[in-house]
Amino acid sequence: MQYAYETEDPLDIVRQGFLAFKQDARILNEHILPASIDRALLPVARKRDFKPADITWFLPHYSSEYFRERLHDRMVQQGFDIPLDRWFTNLTRVGNIGSASIYLIIEELLYSGRLRRGDRLLCYIPESARFNFCYMHLTVE
Repeated sequence: MQYAYETEDPLDIVRQGFLAFKQDARILNEHILPASIDRALLPVARKRDFKPADITWFLPHYSSEYFRERLHDRMVQQGFDIPLDRWFTNLTRVGNIGSASIYLIIEELLYSGRLRRGDRLLCYIPESARFNFCYMHLTVE
């Protein structure tokens, strides 16, 4: 079998970045917020006709507290300011548990006694390795 990239040492593929075993935080830091806010959240909010004032609770999943202030600042900068007192996350108590995070954030808020009928939740779930983003807009019944 012949490949487009040939080398004497197969590890050259890893060394030269063709097969990455870790996330490049510089790329993540530079691109995650413009992609997830400017090119994902804002168009969805326009299409579904909701504004920050409509959201009772913002449930963001992020991998590190490093992103909390940056995420908030980007949202404010783009005119989608949800005040930090309406954010609910459990990262500092539970840690980053990947794809299970949003379910435990929702569960913890549900059992906190803070939810009321009609409250609107906006969940933010980035999958940063592939720059995929999910937003869920839920209403409490």
